[in-house]
Amino acid sequence: MTITEHTELIRRLADDFTALQEAVLARMNGICAPEIAEALDHASLAGPITVVLAHADVLARGAVRRAELSAQLPERLRRLRAHARRVRRARSQAEALYKELPNRVVKPQQ
Repeated sequence: MTITEHTELIRRLADDFTALQEAVLARMNGICAPEIAEALDHASLAGPITVVLAHADVLARGAVRRAELSAQLPERLRRLRAHARRVRRARSQAEALYKELPNRVVKPQQ
């Protein structure tokens, strides 16, 4: 992948919430293409990734709650809970990375 293609992919992910969400969840599940995983590691996407995972966390917890209220099969409820835990863990990691990101930026000396 050329630098131009890589930059364009980062820009597209930054501009398209749905594409970013699909890419982040694919990476979380271990099925992400290498070039997309590399683009997701770009510092400019740290904030948007945190937002995407916060959104996915709310959706996952909502799915668990709906399943609990509708008396879903125990195996389905287990899968939903496991997914919600994975999303919550990924969100925590993304938030930690985002919080430490400004500390890694080297500021020029005056």
